[in-house]
Amino acid sequence: MGSKVRSRITILIVSFGAWVEGPEETRKQIHEEVGRAIENLYTERLEEFYEMLALHYTEAGLSKKAIDYCQRAGQRASERSAYQEAISHLTTGLTLLQTLPE
Repeated sequence: MGSKVRSRITILIVSFGAWVEGPEETRKQIHEEVGRAIENLYTERLEEFYEMLALHYTEAGLSKKAIDYCQRAGQRASERSAYQEAISHLTTGLTLLQTLPE
């Protein structure tokens, strides 16, 4: 099994673990770590992971990064004519934008 495959399996396992009940700060930290791992492992194919990154950074409470990836995920969905999905990502991004200090 190649290192990329092992890395992807690790991300999936950690992602699943992030949903397990536990202290909120622990869940946030796990989501942040998964997001960073995806960014580091898939730098050259990052667009394939915009939706996942938006989710993990939203759950990590990192609104600025989440907003960026929500916008990218929305654009990517729109390009595939997945308009409901695009609206969902962009709405999430707008909601997060409202939580940022002025």
